[in-house]
Amino acid sequence: MVPNMKVSDLEGGVWIPEDGVVDPAKLCKTMAFLAAQKGVTIVEDCAVMRVTSASQRVKAVQTSDGTIDCEIFINCAGQWARQLGQQADIPVRIPIHAMEHPTIITKAVPGMEHVNAVIRDYDGSMLFQPLQLGCLRIKGFETGAKSAFKDKIPTDFQFKTLEANWDNYGFLLRRLNYRFSGCDHQPAMYMVNGPETFTPDGTWILGEAPEIDNYYVATGFCDMGVSAAGGVGQALAERVMGIDGPLMTDLWSLEIQRFFEGHNTRKFLQDRVPEVLGKHYQVAYPLTEYQTGRRVRLSPLYPILSSNGGIFVARMGYERPMWFTEDSEVIENHVKGGAMQETFAKPRWFDDVEAEYHACREGVCLVDMSSLTKFELWSKGMEVVHLLQYLCANDVDVPIGSIIHTGMLNHHGGYENDCSLVRMEQNR
Repeated sequence: MVPNMKVSDLEGGVWIPEDGVVDPAKLCKTMAFLAAQKGVTIVEDCAVMRVTSASQRVKAVQTSDGTIDCEIFINCAGQWARQLGQQADIPVRIPIHAMEHPTIITKAVPGMEHVNAVIRDYDGSMLFQPLQLGCLRIKGFETGAKSAFKDKIPTDFQFKTLEANWDNYGFLLRRLNYRFSGCDHQPAMYMVNGPETFTPDGTWILGEAPEIDNYYVATGFCDMGVSAAGGVGQALAERVMGIDGPLMTDLWSLEIQRFFEGHNTRKFLQDRVPEVLGKHYQVAYPLTEYQTGRRVRLSPLYPILSSNGGIFVARMGYERPMWFTEDSEVIENHVKGGAMQETFAKPRWFDDVEAEYHACREGVCLVDMSSLTKFELWSKGMEVVHLLQYLCANDVDVPIGSIIHTGMLNHHGGYENDCSLVRMEQNR
Protein backbone atom coordinates (compact mmCIF):
# COMPACT_ATOMS: atom_id res chain seq x y z
CA MET A 1 0.00 0.00 0.00
CA VAL A 2 2.88 2.37 0.88
CA PRO A 3 5.86 0.75 -0.85
CA ASN A 4 8.66 3.07 0.23
CA MET A 5 7.78 3.45 3.91
CA LYS A 6 10.06 1.98 6.58
CA VAL A 7 8.09 -0.62 8.57
CA SER A 8 10.86 -2.74 10.14
CA ASP A 9 10.42 -0.98 13.49
CA LEU A 10 6.61 -1.36 13.55
CA GLU A 11 4.62 -4.08 15.31
CA GLY A 12 1.50 -3.46 13.26
CA GLY A 13 -0.85 -0.92 11.81
CA VAL A 14 -4.51 -0.11 11.28
CA TRP A 15 -6.08 0.52 7.87
CA ILE A 16 -9.26 2.61 7.79
CA PRO A 17 -10.74 2.26 4.29
CA GLU A 18 -13.47 4.85 4.99
CA ASP A 19 -10.89 7.52 5.84
CA GLY A 20 -10.95 10.50 3.51
CA VAL A 21 -9.69 14.01 2.84
CA VAL A 22 -11.75 17.17 2.43
CA ASP A 23 -10.61 20.54 1.10
CA PRO A 24 -11.53 22.92 3.98
CA ALA A 25 -11.88 26.01 1.79
CA LYS A 26 -14.18 24.28 -0.72
CA LEU A 27 -16.21 22.71 2.12
CA CYS A 28 -16.68 26.12 3.75
CA LYS A 29 -17.79 27.71 0.48
CA THR A 30 -20.20 24.86 -0.21
CA MET A 31 -21.80 25.07 3.23
CA ALA A 32 -22.13 28.85 2.90
CA PHE A 33 -23.76 28.43 -0.52
CA LEU A 34 -26.24 25.86 0.78
CA ALA A 35 -27.04 28.01 3.83
CA ALA A 36 -27.69 31.03 1.61
CA GLN A 37 -30.08 28.94 -0.48
CA LYS A 38 -32.10 28.31 2.70
CA GLY A 39 -32.33 32.01 3.54
CA VAL A 40 -29.24 32.58 5.69
CA THR A 41 -27.72 36.06 5.37
CA ILE A 42 -23.90 36.12 5.42
CA VAL A 43 -22.31 39.51 6.15
CA GLU A 44 -18.56 39.88 5.61
CA ASP A 45 -16.15 42.54 6.90
CA CYS A 46 -18.42 43.18 9.87
CA ALA A 47 -16.86 43.08 13.36
CA VAL A 48 -18.79 41.94 16.43
CA MET A 49 -18.17 44.54 19.13
CA ARG A 50 -20.34 43.33 22.01
CA VAL A 51 -23.08 40.91 23.00
CA THR A 52 -25.66 42.63 25.17
CA SER A 53 -28.06 40.96 27.57
CA ALA A 54 -31.06 41.67 29.75
CA SER A 55 -32.05 39.58 32.78
CA GLN A 56 -29.07 37.28 32.03
CA ARG A 57 -30.44 36.49 28.58
CA VAL A 58 -29.03 37.41 25.15
CA LYS A 59 -30.67 40.58 23.84
CA ALA A 60 -28.63 41.95 20.92
CA VAL A 61 -25.30 41.99 19.12
CA GLN A 62 -23.49 45.28 18.55
CA THR A 63 -21.48 45.23 15.33
CA SER A 64 -19.42 47.68 13.31
CA ASP A 65 -22.43 47.93 10.99
CA GLY A 66 -25.00 48.53 13.72
CA THR A 67 -26.98 46.62 16.36
CA ILE A 68 -28.83 43.39 15.61
CA ASP A 69 -31.57 42.32 18.01
CA CYS A 70 -31.53 38.57 18.58
CA GLU A 71 -32.78 35.90 20.96
CA ILE A 72 -29.96 33.41 20.38
CA PHE A 73 -26.24 33.99 19.84
CA ILE A 74 -23.72 31.31 18.81
CA ASN A 75 -20.03 32.02 19.35
CA CYS A 76 -18.14 29.94 16.80
CA ALA A 77 -15.42 32.54 16.24
CA GLY A 78 -12.53 30.07 16.26
CA GLN A 79 -9.35 31.51 17.71
CA TRP A 80 -11.19 34.76 18.49
CA ALA A 81 -13.88 32.98 20.57
CA ARG A 82 -12.18 33.68 23.92
CA GLN A 83 -11.81 37.40 23.21
CA LEU A 84 -15.38 37.57 21.93
CA GLY A 85 -16.60 35.86 25.09
CA GLN A 86 -15.05 38.66 27.13
CA GLN A 87 -16.88 41.24 24.99
CA ALA A 88 -20.26 40.50 26.56
CA ASP A 89 -22.20 42.42 29.21
CA ILE A 90 -21.61 39.37 31.39
CA PRO A 91 -18.23 37.94 30.29
CA VAL A 92 -18.37 34.31 29.14
CA ARG A 93 -15.35 32.14 29.93
CA ILE A 94 -14.12 30.25 26.87
CA PRO A 95 -10.68 28.78 27.66
CA ILE A 96 -8.92 28.29 24.33
CA HIS A 97 -5.41 29.20 23.26
CA ALA A 98 -3.91 29.51 19.78
CA MET A 99 -0.70 27.58 19.09
CA GLU A 100 1.66 27.50 16.14
CA HIS A 101 0.66 24.43 14.13
CA PRO A 102 2.60 24.37 10.86
CA THR A 103 2.24 22.24 7.78
CA ILE A 104 5.22 21.43 5.54
CA ILE A 105 4.79 20.69 1.84
CA THR A 106 7.55 18.42 0.56
CA LYS A 107 9.09 17.69 -2.78
CA ALA A 108 8.15 14.44 -4.48
CA VAL A 109 8.89 11.38 -2.32
CA PRO A 110 9.87 8.27 -4.32
CA GLY A 111 7.13 5.64 -4.39
CA MET A 112 4.32 7.95 -3.20
CA GLU A 113 2.97 8.93 -6.63
CA HIS A 114 0.00 6.54 -6.43
CA VAL A 115 -0.58 6.47 -2.67
CA ASN A 116 -3.84 8.01 -1.41
CA ALA A 117 -3.92 6.92 2.23
CA VAL A 118 -3.26 9.47 4.99
CA ILE A 119 -0.50 7.97 7.15
CA ARG A 120 -0.50 8.65 10.88
CA ASP A 121 2.74 7.90 12.71
CA TYR A 122 1.72 8.00 16.36
CA ASP A 123 5.19 7.17 17.70
CA GLY A 124 6.54 10.03 15.62
CA SER A 125 3.62 12.31 16.61
CA MET A 126 2.98 13.30 12.99
CA LEU A 127 0.97 12.54 9.88
CA PHE A 128 1.71 12.37 6.16
CA GLN A 129 -0.94 13.29 3.60
CA PRO A 130 -0.15 12.42 -0.04
CA LEU A 131 -0.62 15.20 -2.57
CA GLN A 132 -0.22 15.25 -6.34
CA LEU A 133 2.93 13.92 -8.03
CA GLY A 134 4.15 12.16 -4.87
CA CYS A 135 4.50 15.27 -2.72
CA LEU A 136 3.45 15.11 0.93
CA ARG A 137 1.79 17.44 3.40
CA ILE A 138 3.24 16.70 6.85
CA LYS A 139 2.46 18.11 10.27
CA GLY A 140 3.12 17.07 13.85
CA PHE A 141 1.80 17.27 17.37
CA GLU A 142 4.99 18.10 19.18
CA THR A 143 5.75 18.57 22.87
CA GLY A 144 6.78 22.11 23.71
CA ALA A 145 4.89 23.83 20.89
CA LYS A 146 4.94 27.63 20.76
CA SER A 147 2.06 30.02 21.38
CA ALA A 148 0.95 31.74 18.20
CA PHE A 149 0.52 35.14 19.86
CA LYS A 150 2.10 36.65 22.97
CA ASP A 151 -0.93 38.76 23.77
CA LYS A 152 -4.26 39.30 22.03
CA ILE A 153 -4.79 38.13 18.48
CA PRO A 154 -4.30 41.10 16.11
CA THR A 155 -7.62 42.47 14.90
CA ASP A 156 -6.44 42.35 11.28
CA PHE A 157 -5.20 38.74 11.43
CA GLN A 158 -7.46 37.18 8.84
CA PHE A 159 -6.45 35.09 5.84
CA LYS A 160 -2.89 35.40 7.11
CA THR A 161 -0.19 33.01 8.27
CA LEU A 162 2.58 33.15 10.86
CA GLU A 163 6.27 33.38 10.06
CA ALA A 164 7.85 30.04 9.13
CA ASN A 165 9.55 28.55 12.21
CA TRP A 166 12.13 26.02 11.03
CA ASP A 167 14.03 26.09 14.32
CA ASN A 168 11.08 24.62 16.24
CA TYR A 169 9.54 22.42 13.58
CA GLY A 170 12.44 21.25 11.44
CA PHE A 171 12.28 17.94 13.33
CA LEU A 172 9.37 17.00 11.05
CA LEU A 173 11.81 16.68 8.15
CA ARG A 174 14.13 14.45 10.19
CA ARG A 175 11.22 12.16 10.94
CA LEU A 176 10.19 12.22 7.28
CA ASN A 177 13.69 11.09 6.26
CA TYR A 178 13.59 8.35 8.88
CA ARG A 179 10.22 6.95 7.74
CA PHE A 180 10.74 7.34 3.97
CA SER A 181 14.07 6.45 2.38
CA GLY A 182 15.23 8.09 -0.79
CA CYS A 183 13.96 11.58 0.05
CA ASP A 184 15.78 14.60 -1.26
CA HIS A 185 18.46 15.77 1.20
CA GLN A 186 16.44 19.01 1.40
CA PRO A 187 12.91 17.60 1.06
CA ALA A 188 10.85 20.68 2.00
CA MET A 189 9.39 23.06 -0.56
CA TYR A 190 7.77 25.45 1.93
CA MET A 191 6.09 25.72 5.34
CA VAL A 192 2.63 27.10 6.07
CA ASN A 193 2.61 28.09 9.74
CA GLY A 194 -0.85 28.91 11.01
CA PRO A 195 -2.53 29.17 14.42
CA GLU A 196 -4.72 26.36 15.75
CA THR A 197 -6.74 26.57 18.97
CA PHE A 198 -6.65 23.97 21.73
CA THR A 199 -8.51 23.66 25.03
CA PRO A 200 -7.06 22.87 28.50
CA ASP A 201 -8.11 19.21 28.23
CA GLY A 202 -7.79 18.62 24.49
CA THR A 203 -11.55 18.23 24.05
CA TRP A 204 -13.91 20.51 22.15
CA ILE A 205 -16.14 23.17 23.74
CA LEU A 206 -19.79 22.88 22.87
CA GLY A 207 -23.03 23.97 24.53
CA GLU A 208 -24.82 26.81 26.30
CA ALA A 209 -22.72 29.15 28.41
CA PRO A 210 -23.62 29.12 32.13
CA GLU A 211 -23.24 32.90 32.42
CA ILE A 212 -25.92 33.97 29.88
CA ASP A 213 -29.01 32.11 28.69
CA ASN A 214 -29.17 31.46 24.92
CA TYR A 215 -25.45 32.18 24.46
CA TYR A 216 -24.05 29.06 22.77
CA VAL A 217 -20.42 28.18 22.10
CA ALA A 218 -18.81 25.89 19.52
CA THR A 219 -15.04 26.24 19.42
CA GLY A 220 -11.69 24.75 20.46
CA PHE A 221 -11.77 21.79 18.07
CA CYS A 222 -8.07 20.98 18.50
CA ASP A 223 -7.24 20.43 14.81
CA MET A 224 -10.44 18.44 14.19
CA GLY A 225 -12.85 21.21 13.20
CA VAL A 226 -13.39 20.13 9.61
CA SER A 227 -13.97 16.46 10.38
CA ALA A 228 -16.28 17.35 13.28
CA ALA A 229 -18.23 20.10 11.52
CA GLY A 230 -21.27 18.12 10.39
CA GLY A 231 -21.95 16.41 13.69
CA VAL A 232 -21.26 19.55 15.70
CA GLY A 233 -23.73 21.50 13.59
CA GLN A 234 -26.46 18.91 14.10
CA ALA A 235 -25.83 18.58 17.83
CA LEU A 236 -25.82 22.35 18.34
CA ALA A 237 -28.98 22.79 16.27
CA GLU A 238 -30.76 20.21 18.44
CA ARG A 239 -29.87 22.13 21.57
CA VAL A 240 -30.70 25.56 20.17
CA MET A 241 -34.06 24.40 18.82
CA GLY A 242 -34.91 22.56 22.03
CA ILE A 243 -35.58 19.14 20.51
CA ASP A 244 -38.24 17.36 22.57
CA GLY A 245 -36.88 13.89 23.17
CA PRO A 246 -33.46 12.22 23.30
CA LEU A 247 -30.68 14.23 21.70
CA MET A 248 -28.43 12.86 18.96
CA THR A 249 -25.75 11.85 21.43
CA ASP A 250 -24.48 12.46 24.94
CA LEU A 251 -22.12 15.43 24.74
CA TRP A 252 -21.63 15.97 28.45
CA SER A 253 -17.83 15.66 28.14
CA LEU A 254 -17.85 18.59 25.69
CA GLU A 255 -20.01 20.95 27.75
CA ILE A 256 -18.49 24.34 28.53
CA GLN A 257 -19.54 24.00 32.20
CA ARG A 258 -16.56 21.71 32.82
CA PHE A 259 -14.30 24.78 33.10
CA PHE A 260 -14.07 27.43 35.81
CA GLU A 261 -12.54 30.94 35.90
CA GLY A 262 -9.04 29.69 36.70
CA HIS A 263 -8.93 27.73 33.43
CA ASN A 264 -9.48 30.93 31.44
CA THR A 265 -6.50 32.96 32.65
CA ARG A 266 -3.81 33.68 30.09
CA LYS A 267 -1.08 32.33 32.39
CA PHE A 268 -2.86 28.99 32.87
CA LEU A 269 -3.56 28.58 29.15
CA GLN A 270 0.02 29.42 28.18
CA ASP A 271 1.27 26.77 30.62
CA ARG A 272 -1.24 24.03 29.87
CA VAL A 273 -2.02 24.10 26.16
CA PRO A 274 1.49 23.24 24.86
CA GLU A 275 1.25 20.02 26.87
CA VAL A 276 -2.21 19.35 25.42
CA LEU A 277 -0.95 19.63 21.85
CA GLY A 278 1.95 17.28 22.63
CA LYS A 279 -0.43 14.60 23.97
CA HIS A 280 -2.56 14.60 20.82
CA TYR A 281 -0.87 11.52 19.34
CA GLN A 282 0.33 9.94 22.59
CA VAL A 283 -1.19 6.81 24.14
CA ALA A 284 -4.05 7.79 26.46
CA TYR A 285 -3.41 5.61 29.49
CA PRO A 286 -6.10 5.35 32.21
CA LEU A 287 -6.02 8.12 34.81
CA THR A 288 -3.61 10.23 32.78
CA GLU A 289 -3.11 13.63 34.43
CA TYR A 290 -1.74 16.85 33.00
CA GLN A 291 1.38 18.09 34.77
CA THR A 292 1.17 21.77 33.80
CA GLY A 293 -1.21 24.37 35.19
CA ARG A 294 -1.38 22.58 38.53
CA ARG A 295 -1.96 23.77 42.12
CA VAL A 296 -4.49 26.38 41.00
CA ARG A 297 -6.74 25.59 43.99
CA LEU A 298 -5.44 24.10 47.22
CA SER A 299 -7.23 22.91 50.33
CA PRO A 300 -5.95 24.23 53.69
CA LEU A 301 -5.05 20.59 54.37
CA TYR A 302 -2.94 20.23 51.21
CA PRO A 303 0.47 20.50 52.98
CA ILE A 304 -0.53 17.83 55.49
CA LEU A 305 -1.95 15.49 52.85
CA SER A 306 1.09 15.98 50.61
CA SER A 307 3.60 15.36 53.38
CA ASN A 308 1.83 12.09 54.17
CA GLY A 309 2.35 10.66 50.68
CA GLY A 310 -0.71 12.08 48.92
CA ILE A 311 -0.79 11.55 45.15
CA PHE A 312 -2.99 14.26 43.65
CA VAL A 313 -5.22 14.78 40.62
CA ALA A 314 -6.75 18.10 39.52
CA ARG A 315 -10.53 18.45 39.44
CA MET A 316 -11.88 21.89 38.45
CA GLY A 317 -8.46 23.24 39.39
CA TYR A 318 -8.59 21.68 42.87
CA GLU A 319 -5.77 19.36 43.92
CA ARG A 320 -7.51 16.28 45.27
CA PRO A 321 -5.61 13.28 46.73
CA MET A 322 -6.47 10.07 44.89
CA TRP A 323 -4.47 7.78 47.17
CA PHE A 324 -1.57 7.73 49.61
CA THR A 325 1.67 5.83 49.39
CA GLU A 326 4.89 5.25 51.32
CA ASP A 327 6.81 4.38 48.13
CA SER A 328 9.52 7.08 47.95
CA GLU A 329 10.08 6.49 44.23
CA VAL A 330 6.40 7.10 43.43
CA ILE A 331 6.35 10.21 45.64
CA GLU A 332 9.50 11.63 44.03
CA ASN A 333 8.14 10.97 40.53
CA HIS A 334 4.86 12.69 41.46
CA VAL A 335 6.65 15.74 42.92
CA LYS A 336 8.64 16.08 39.69
CA GLY A 337 5.44 16.00 37.66
CA GLY A 338 5.73 12.43 36.43
CA ALA A 339 2.77 10.49 35.04
CA MET A 340 0.52 8.69 37.50
CA GLN A 341 0.76 5.47 35.56
CA GLU A 342 1.64 4.31 32.06
CA THR A 343 0.05 0.91 31.84
CA PHE A 344 -3.20 -0.82 30.99
CA ALA A 345 -2.29 -3.63 33.41
CA LYS A 346 -2.32 -3.65 37.21
CA PRO A 347 -1.02 -0.22 38.32
CA ARG A 348 1.53 0.38 41.06
CA TRP A 349 -1.06 2.09 43.25
CA PHE A 350 -3.37 -0.95 43.39
CA ASP A 351 -1.99 -2.31 46.68
CA ASP A 352 -1.99 1.14 48.31
CA VAL A 353 -5.64 1.68 47.40
CA GLU A 354 -6.53 -1.80 48.62
CA ALA A 355 -4.99 -1.00 52.01
CA GLU A 356 -6.94 2.28 52.17
CA TYR A 357 -10.17 0.47 51.30
CA HIS A 358 -9.79 -2.01 54.16
CA ALA A 359 -8.81 0.78 56.56
CA CYS A 360 -11.99 2.70 55.69
CA ARG A 361 -14.18 -0.38 55.64
CA GLU A 362 -12.96 -1.85 58.90
CA GLY A 363 -11.87 1.27 60.80
CA VAL A 364 -12.40 5.04 60.61
CA CYS A 365 -11.79 7.23 57.55
CA LEU A 366 -11.47 11.02 57.44
CA VAL A 367 -11.89 12.59 53.96
CA ASP A 368 -11.11 16.18 52.97
CA MET A 369 -14.25 17.38 51.17
CA SER A 370 -13.03 20.94 50.54
CA SER A 371 -13.08 20.49 46.76
CA LEU A 372 -16.75 19.47 46.63
CA THR A 373 -19.54 22.03 46.22
CA LYS A 374 -22.03 22.27 49.08
CA PHE A 375 -25.57 23.66 48.97
CA GLU A 376 -27.91 24.12 51.91
CA LEU A 377 -31.56 23.73 50.90
CA TRP A 378 -34.54 24.40 53.13
CA SER A 379 -38.15 25.51 52.97
CA LYS A 380 -40.93 26.66 55.25
CA GLY A 381 -42.85 23.45 54.82
CA MET A 382 -42.06 20.21 53.01
CA GLU A 383 -41.51 21.87 49.63
CA VAL A 384 -37.77 21.11 49.61
CA VAL A 385 -38.44 17.39 50.14
CA HIS A 386 -41.02 17.32 47.34
CA LEU A 387 -38.62 19.13 44.97
CA LEU A 388 -35.77 16.73 45.71
CA GLN A 389 -38.05 13.73 45.36
CA TYR A 390 -38.87 15.01 41.87
CA LEU A 391 -35.24 15.68 40.91
CA CYS A 392 -33.47 12.72 42.49
CA ALA A 393 -33.38 9.07 41.45
CA ASN A 394 -33.21 7.87 45.06
CA ASP A 395 -35.77 8.24 47.86
CA VAL A 396 -34.79 11.33 49.86
CA ASP A 397 -37.61 11.20 52.42
CA VAL A 398 -35.47 9.42 55.00
CA PRO A 399 -34.99 9.82 58.79
CA ILE A 400 -33.17 12.93 60.05
CA GLY A 401 -29.41 12.30 60.17
CA SER A 402 -29.42 9.94 57.19
CA ILE A 403 -27.09 10.31 54.18
CA ILE A 404 -28.42 9.47 50.73
CA HIS A 405 -26.28 9.01 47.62
CA THR A 406 -28.25 9.79 44.48
CA GLY A 407 -28.23 11.21 41.00
CA MET A 408 -30.19 14.29 39.95
CA LEU A 409 -31.99 13.73 36.65
CA ASN A 410 -33.05 15.90 33.73
CA HIS A 411 -36.42 15.75 31.99
CA HIS A 412 -35.13 12.90 29.80
CA GLY A 413 -34.32 10.84 32.89
CA GLY A 414 -30.59 11.24 32.31
CA TYR A 415 -27.97 12.09 34.93
CA GLU A 416 -27.08 15.74 35.46
CA ASN A 417 -24.96 15.20 38.56
CA ASP A 418 -24.04 12.70 41.25
CA CYS A 419 -24.39 13.91 44.82
CA SER A 420 -24.87 13.04 48.49
CA LEU A 421 -27.71 14.48 50.57
CA VAL A 422 -27.67 14.85 54.35
CA ARG A 423 -31.07 15.29 55.97
CA MET A 424 -30.40 17.66 58.86
CA GLU A 425 -34.00 18.57 59.78
CA GLN A 426 -37.50 17.76 58.55
CA ASN A 427 -37.40 20.59 56.00
CA ARG A 428 -33.63 21.06 55.69
